[in-house]
Amino acid sequence: MIVDLALISVGLSCSLSACPVGQYGQCEAFGSCYSCEVGVCHGCPPGTYSPSTGSVSELACIPCTAGTFSNVSGVSYCATCPPGHYTTTADGTGAASHAIACQECPAGKYQPKESSYFCDDCEALAPYTSVEGSTNCSICLEEYFMEDGSCHECPKNGVCPRNTKTATINVESGYWRVDLYSHDILECISNRDACIGGSGSLEAGYCQDNVGGPYCLICEKGYFRERKNTSCKECGSDEDLMFQLCVVAGLPIFLVMMVIAFWHFHKHDYCWKDSLTARITQMNKSYAILKAKFKINVVFSQIVSDFPAQFAFEYPELFTRVSNELSSIFSLAFIAVLPQECVW
Repeated sequence: MIVDLALISVGLSCSLSACPVGQYGQCEAFGSCYSCEVGVCHGCPPGTYSPSTGSVSELACIPCTAGTFSNVSGVSYCATCPPGHYTTTADGTGAASHAIACQECPAGKYQPKESSYFCDDCEALAPYTSVEGSTNCSICLEEYFMEDGSCHECPKNGVCPRNTKTATINVESGYWRVDLYSHDILECISNRDACIGGSGSLEAGYCQDNVGGPYCLICEKGYFRERKNTSCKECGSDEDLMFQLCVVAGLPIFLVMMVIAFWHFHKHDYCWKDSLTARITQMNKSYAILKAKFKINVVFSQIVSDFPAQFAFEYPELFTRVSNELSSIFSLAFIAVLPQECVW
């Protein structure tokens, strides 16, 4: 009998290969027997599996069925794709067999069941839609917002991107709303710049920094508003406040002293025995003189205090501070000199 030594060298078996589950041998058929390379096993490729041992060829690898997948080689079973996902090929196309991946359903689609190779579209359920990996269409399209499980049209002067809820409605600039759950978006008529809008998620809400209250009209502690429709400014230091107090209190004291000095200067010109007519006449003359002098002082102070605003020179610091305070006084903007928000 002639023996083929080549067959003996690689091993001759009428049984199966020695490969474990998920793998197959490098074997060659000889009738009903197989010649398999010793110690050589190959994994079933992705998209297939083998639950049996001793496989002798790749034909023993079973394709993954619909809704299952294997993304690595050499597996004994295919994994189930969960709800919100679908099985795909390498290019992302849904695959009913040989699937090598399980991907999330894209936005706008959903899949409530497991073991699926496709996702359903949310278009028929508009204005409802979905995010990636959804099992249902439970969010709202653009220009709608979600409240109590239902989609509602975005309120006027509001901005509702996709997946907006009542608390995340964006408010347009120049508008304000009471809180995160109000549907009424109100126009800031007298102070539009302070109403920055937005989502209201920041500490300042829908207002600029250091501003709050209804329609963003109230300055926060430590800030004040000089005039209506102006932004809030920070209060000065205690030294600045004391300086302002001195200016505000000093001006009327100065005027009173001028009046006293004037009357003191002229009181010796009168005798109590003068007639009432002469007295009234003289008082009228004195009043005219005093009024003229007072007007001169006021006009002079107004002109001088306006120098820094009109002429771009470098002035002494004390002059600049005094002129700024006087300018506020003579323009009747007393609150700019001594704002009550900074005093109390």
